Amino acid sequence: MTIRSIAKFLGWSALLVAIAEGAAIYSGARVLEKYEARAREFDLAQIDAFPQRSVMLDQRGDVYSHLHGENRFVIPFEKVAPSFIQALLAREDARFWEHGGVDFAGIARAAFTNARHSEVRQGASTITQQLARNTFALSGRTFDRKALEAVLARRIEQSFSKQQILTAYVNRIYFGEGYYGVEAAARGYFGKSADALSVPESATLAALICSPNRLGPRKNPAAAETERDAVIARMAELAWISDEDAAAARATPLRALAKDPLVIRADHVVDAVQRELVGFLKEEIIAAGGLRIHTTIDVALQREAEAAMERQLAALESAKKYPHPRKADFSPATSATGEEKPTDYLQAAIVAMDNRTGGIKAIVGGRDFSESHYPRATLSKRQVGSTFKPFVYATAFERGLLPCSLIDDSAIDPDAFRPVSANWSPRNSDGQYLGYQRADFGLIKSRNTMAVRVGQWVGLPTVRRVADALHIGETIQDYPVTYLGAFETTLRDLTAAYTVFPNHGVWQAPHLIQRIDDAQGRTLYSAPATARRVFTQERAWMTSQILQQVMQTGTAAKAASLGWKGPAGGKTGTTDDFRDAWFVGYTGSLTCGVWVGMDRPQTIMEKGYGATLALPIWIDVMKGAPPADYPAEKLAPPVPMARVHICRQSGLQATSECDALRTASDELLPATRCPGRTCHLHPSLMASTTSDGPMLRYTKEGIPVARAEAVRRPQLVDARATTPGGISFERTSRGLRFWTTAR
Repeated sequence: MTIRSIAKFLGWSALLVAIAEGAAIYSGARVLEKYEARAREFDLAQIDAFPQRSVMLDQRGDVYSHLHGENRFVIPFEKVAPSFIQALLAREDARFWEHGGVDFAGIARAAFTNARHSEVRQGASTITQQLARNTFALSGRTFDRKALEAVLARRIEQSFSKQQILTAYVNRIYFGEGYYGVEAAARGYFGKSADALSVPESATLAALICSPNRLGPRKNPAAAETERDAVIARMAELAWISDEDAAAARATPLRALAKDPLVIRADHVVDAVQRELVGFLKEEIIAAGGLRIHTTIDVALQREAEAAMERQLAALESAKKYPHPRKADFSPATSATGEEKPTDYLQAAIVAMDNRTGGIKAIVGGRDFSESHYPRATLSKRQVGSTFKPFVYATAFERGLLPCSLIDDSAIDPDAFRPVSANWSPRNSDGQYLGYQRADFGLIKSRNTMAVRVGQWVGLPTVRRVADALHIGETIQDYPVTYLGAFETTLRDLTAAYTVFPNHGVWQAPHLIQRIDDAQGRTLYSAPATARRVFTQERAWMTSQILQQVMQTGTAAKAASLGWKGPAGGKTGTTDDFRDAWFVGYTGSLTCGVWVGMDRPQTIMEKGYGATLALPIWIDVMKGAPPADYPAEKLAPPVPMARVHICRQSGLQATSECDALRTASDELLPATRCPGRTCHLHPSLMASTTSDGPMLRYTKEGIPVARAEAVRRPQLVDARATTPGGISFERTSRGLRFWTTAR
């Protein structure tokens, strides 16, 4: 071959090489462009978006629980111990401060080491690559994934500073046992914050990253210590710590906490808070976590309520003739453990509220949250029974009724309510009917016939408006049985309704969450002031006076024998066939409601009255309330009071004639409710004239005949009223009566 031909050949070869190199470069550039385009599809704002647990605080600001979610506490770079940053980089990325996201020198070193040992002994992923992989869930060990990860890492390096990248990494990475981020890991394993980590502790956590499940210091302390020492040796090799410090660190025994100190409760309080959160914040905000949820819960009172419930119900179940399955016999294997399903054993619910604020201080939705999540205190609706009667009477007091007014307690004709309610006649629980009695007697003794007559005199529409204002009227229907509480509401709403009595007519909206702050301390929600006046001070106080007598001589009179000695008011409630037992009562500072029953409505037990089943729980809860926080001081009237000599038939000032007829009594009433006129029902004594002169005629009981006839003869005081159903009412000289004109 001639020189010329050789030159020609070499020229063509060079040309071919050049063409090949150009094609490779062009092809590589095209491939790189594709990966860069794919990398631009990722939202780098996610680098700093860390889902984390929210913290729930009690009324004193102490941690009550951390809500479920990723166990992470986001902290700034300054809150991380320098020793941990050194240990992390020594283990994962020693050239972090020099490379631009991909460490080509590290790749070559790892490839050489792995080839020499014929196995993978070193990885080449940088901190930035790991951050990209963990943030955007890049999975798989393919070339495509590694290439995309590398290009994405370069983009991250161009958008964030090295310190920002490290901050994101230490807050995101997983450390095993449910710990995300170095702060959660430091608290969980060592019981301290990340800025207080020592060199051996820092090395232990850094060693965890490559295999968090295998190297857990609690699960495998020997392996964890071996890897820890390897990290310490690497730190010394890089001259980041001295040989002396390295030796001291390796000599330090590995001590991890035996138990996770993180408070994670699963109970009805946490469940109720999570349910309320959904109504206040968007789902994505809740899911992101990092919230500080300030609740109104008093932990001491909460524990008292839980203990009181279990103590009293267990005592009931221990009776020989108790008719239902007992909680002690509950079998998780055959029951709906932890679900929102009913149980087959006796249950109860408790709500305690601060009268001054409406804040819920204790809420117990059942006996064992692990066995049933059913929200009996907040969402379960049951018939309220006689606990509704105080609101019927208070409404009547607004219309002019007085506690001393006479109400007929006789049996009611079954046809009296046609066509509204056919063939219905309320019965008194003792089966007796006592004729005309004082209104306060009717509420103290919970007389059904009297409550119906008072309600019908006021009118169902008026009673419904009051119930709606108290947020308990949602299920009320247009039947007179409503006056006896034959409708459903929740324990939470009924307890809140009772705050009108200690609050002198003002209803307080119940709330469990006082304030919600985000991770930056910004307030996202604050409980609004929702107090509303429902009754005047005078009428609320008249009702409250009667409810205090309920606990002294009425249906809750056994309170004293159960250990309650302080001033309080309240009302029992029992529904048909003893299916629900209630007691709602209050002191000047605290209102507490208790419900007892079976999840599937059925007779609890024979004579299972509210005073028997619910009142003892209430007593235990209220006795356990810290007196410094919830003083049970004397319930004082909010308005000036005056003593008046009044006729119980007319509601006016009594005359000597009223005294003679024994219809007068001395009453202590709000000064504004004292009548200014004298009784006009009883005229002067009527005399008959004989040949011997004027002579009074007397009955055999010694009562002048004219007076006796006046007592027997109903006399109209208020105008008659007729309902659409044809029921007419009048207030007479002997009290309230009604009849029907419809047939």
